[in-house]
Order: sequence, then C-alpha cells, then structure tokens
Amino acid sequence: MFQSCTQLTSINVNSSSKSFAADAGIVYNKAYTKAIACIGGITKVSLRTECTSNGDYCFYQCTLLTSVILNEGLLTIGTYSFYATNFTEINFTSTIKSLGSYCFYKSLLANVTINGGGPATISTFAFDLTKITEIHFGINLASLGSYAFYSTPLTTITFDPDCPLSSIPSITFYLCTKLVSIEIPKNVLTMYDRCFYYTSSLKNVTFSEGSKLYYIDSQVFLQSSIALIILPSSLTSLGANCFSSCTKLVNVTFETGINLTTLGGGVFKSCTSLKNITIPASVTTFDASAFIYCTSLTDIIVESNNENYTSYNGIVYTKDKEKLVCCPGGKTTALVFNYILVIGSNAFYGCSKLQNLSFEDGCHLETIEDGTFYSCTALVRVDLPTSLQTVKQNAFQGCTKLAIITFPDYSLANLAADSIFADCSSLTTFTFGKYCALTAFGSNIFSNCVKLATIVIPANCSSIGDGAFSNCVALSNITFESNSHMTSLSNTAFSGCTALLNYTVPDSFTQINSSCFGGATAITIVNIAPGLSITKIASNAFSAFPLKYINFGKGTTVSKIDDSAFLNRLISSFQMDSPMIISSNALKGCTKLT
Repeated sequence: MFQSCTQLTSINVNSSSKSFAADAGIVYNKAYTKAIACIGGITKVSLRTECTSNGDYCFYQCTLLTSVILNEGLLTIGTYSFYATNFTEINFTSTIKSLGSYCFYKSLLANVTINGGGPATISTFAFDLTKITEIHFGINLASLGSYAFYSTPLTTITFDPDCPLSSIPSITFYLCTKLVSIEIPKNVLTMYDRCFYYTSSLKNVTFSEGSKLYYIDSQVFLQSSIALIILPSSLTSLGANCFSSCTKLVNVTFETGINLTTLGGGVFKSCTSLKNITIPASVTTFDASAFIYCTSLTDIIVESNNENYTSYNGIVYTKDKEKLVCCPGGKTTALVFNYILVIGSNAFYGCSKLQNLSFEDGCHLETIEDGTFYSCTALVRVDLPTSLQTVKQNAFQGCTKLAIITFPDYSLANLAADSIFADCSSLTTFTFGKYCALTAFGSNIFSNCVKLATIVIPANCSSIGDGAFSNCVALSNITFESNSHMTSLSNTAFSGCTALLNYTVPDSFTQINSSCFGGATAITIVNIAPGLSITKIASNAFSAFPLKYINFGKGTTVSKIDDSAFLNRLISSFQMDSPMIISSNALKGCTKLT
C-alpha cells in the first residue's frame, strides 16, 4: 500500500475509524490484533503487544527496515510479509505458530533465533533465497513447505528429534550447497523428490534413533558428498536416482531387519567410489539401472534368504538363475552361463571396464533385452550364440570400441528392434553364418557406425528400417544375398552413406523407385541383378544421386521406364537385351548418353 513511499515517515488514522488504527508507522485493524500495512520510510518495527497476526504483504519490500521486534503473543506471519526486506536478523517469539509462503523471500535475513517450541508450520518459499546460515527447528514443527529454504547458504540445520514433522517436501533444501550435515528426525515418514538435491557439501546424513522413515523419493540426495550412510530398518523404498552422482559414497549399510522392497532406477547411478554393496533379503523389485556407471563396483551381494534374487561372483540373477539381472560396473570380464535364458534390460549398462564377454558352451540364451550392453565402452568383440532369438532396442548402443560382432550358422536372431548397434563407432565387422533366420533390420540399427565398410544382407531379411545405416560414412559395399526376400527398404535406410558409390538392387525387387536405394546420395553405379523381371522403373527413381552407369544383368527384363526416370543424370550408356516401353521424357537431360 505505502511500501514504495520511502519518504513517508509517519501515518495517522482518524480516531473515528471503525476499521483501522495506526501506531509507529504501522496500520493495524481497530483492535491492533492484526498488522496490515506500513509506510515505506519505516526503519524499525516493534509490533504492539495486542498483535496476533502479521498480515499478508504487511512489510513487503520495505527496503529501509533495519530492525524488527516481534511481540510475545504473535501467532502468524503472513504471506509475503517481509518479502525483499533488508534487515539481517530476527527473533521468533515462543508464541509464533505459522510462517506464511514467501514471508522472507529474497530478504537479506541471515540470523534466525527460534524460542520455545518454534513454529508448527513453515510454508513454501518462506526463507527462499535469504542469507540464513543456520537454523534449529523446535519440537512444535509439524510442516515444512516446498522450496522453504531453497538456495540458501545454510551450513547447519538441526531438528528436535521428537518434533512431529512427518515429511520433508520436494526441493525444501535444494541447492543448499554449504550444508555439511543433517539428522532426520524420527517421525519423518517420507522424504520427497529433490529435498536435498545438489547439496554438494553434504557429507553426513543420519537418522534419529527409532526412525519411522519408509520412503526416500527420487533424486533426494543427488550430487551430495555423502561418504557413508546407514539406512533405517523402517525403510521400504528407495526412489529413482535418490543417491545418483554421490561420487564420494563408499559405504551403504542397511540396518538389520530392514523392510526395503524396492530399489528404484538409477538409485546409486554414478556412485563412482562405491566398491561393494549387500542387497537385503526383503528386496522384491530391483531395477538393473540402480548401479549404472558405478565404475568401482565389483561385487553386489544378495542376502541368501532373498526369495527373488541371488548373486554369484558379484553378479545378480533371478532366484531361478534363468535371468541375469545386473552386472556391477567395475567388472572387466563376464561369462553368461548355459542356464541363462535372458539378459535383462540395462544389465550391463555403463559397464565401461567390461572388455571380455563370453558365452558358455551349450548356451541357451534366448533374449537380450533393452539397453543391456549400452555404453560398454571397453568391449571389443562379441560372438553371439546360436540359441539367441531376440535382441531388443539399444542393446549394444554406444559400445564405442566394439569392432567385431558375429552370429553363427543357423542363427535364430531377430534384429527388428531400433538402434541395437547404433553409435558403435569402431564397428568394422558384422557377420552372419549360413542359414540365419534374420527377417529384418530395425530402424537406426547401425546408425553412426562410422567405420563399417561392408555389410551382407541375409537372404531371409525382408525389411530394413528407417535410418538403419544412417551416417555410416565408410559403408561402400552392400551385398544382398541371392534369393533375397527383401520387400521393404526405408527411404532413409542408407542416408548419409557418402562412400556408397556402387549399389546392386536386390533380386527380389520387381519395381525400381527411389525407395530402392534407401536415401543414399552418392551412388554413381547401379547394378540390376541378372534375370530380374522389372515391371517398371518409376519417375525420379534415380533423382537423389549422381548416377553415371546402370548395368542390367543378363536376361533382365524391364517392361516400362516412366517419364523423368533418369532426369538430368550423367549416364553415358544404356543397354538392355530385351524390348521395353520407354516414355518420351524418360532420358530427358541425359546429355552424356550416346
């Protein structure tokens, strides 16, 4: 109301007013129980003894304030009450019960003293972006709001261990980068997402004796400096990424008798100092991505009485040992035993030290799931077993040293999923044995395999997906096996294959159009297989690349060539053994044709 009037140093309210009164530059209600507004020139505040409520926006942006004295008997401080003020310290009297949202937001408040049991409620953004360095929460504290201490220079936080606080909300202490230690009071049941996110100096986290905590949500301690933590027996679930990127974490202990059932995805992701961990017997849900990029982790032990999982040599399996669930990121070698049927999603994700992957003789492996070997950046060669039937998306993506992949004779493998070998930038050799059952290459399966120079497409393969070989800049030789079943070739299958100059159309194609060449843009020579019966060469079939030569195999017949089929191409010869219908403009612009 008057906050911006910084030259205003006094205010009077007519005594006949039935609603308002004024004292020392502050406007109250008639009974002086609620402070409503102040003048902009006010420098010191001492609330009257009758006041029980400091109203919303009462001292909003009163930038000249240097001193505030709160009266005994005050119960509430309203929303935005002291927003962006410049006084640096305040003493909360023992009667205060509630601090409203944004009440000290962006103020210069640095020192807070709480008397008695302290407020029961501290609302959202209450001390957000203040200069406060330490605070003690009294026994009355029952509720904290999200962002209450967001991005403050807090170094010390203490709670009365018996306070009734039941949860720490999202982002409460987010970006408190100077906070060193915290003890979570015993009545806290839940810690919500990011409540201590980016507390980069936080080293010590403890839980009060008798802790009732059952849930730590996602990203709660992300990028903190915790070195060791003992998780209470009451805990039932750890959310996704809750300790992610805690690079100094070396020891995680679960209290005896813990009821933990769920390890969320990425829960210890990139904890690069963690060397071993024991999974409690109570765990029923285990996301393999829990330990991705834990590059020092060599041993995951599952308690023997766990009914769902087991471990051997540091690797986690389902209890029946038919599925390999998780390999620790510090392993350099791994053997897939012959009783394993499935390697689970993300099982080896980010195992950047894994150099040697082998399969036991008589292997029965049937499925490699999503992202299984994603970013195994030290893996050089993989020889897959005959039994393998399904490889799912991203299975080997980002294996940047993987140079050789082989499938044996009679392979049953299906490679229809997306991006299986994408970004394998060292891949030079990809081979199938005889009589393989492959029917499709999925979208982006070899995308960005920049050293892959040659590929043989098996006869049973009937489709190649979008971008299958996109940006394979060294790919110069594509061979379709005879008796090809190819019926579908994406328009972008070979996009960015700038070394692909010579191309042979599969013998299964009966019509030639632009889709036959998969979006390749550098082809100068096209070979049509002998004995092919082509019903039509369509308009603009060769418009996407600088065609110079087209070779029709012996006995090949073409029924019709449409207008503009060879529009403006540089071909110098055109010869066929059989008669055909050539549209009048089919060879238009072929100036070198003689």
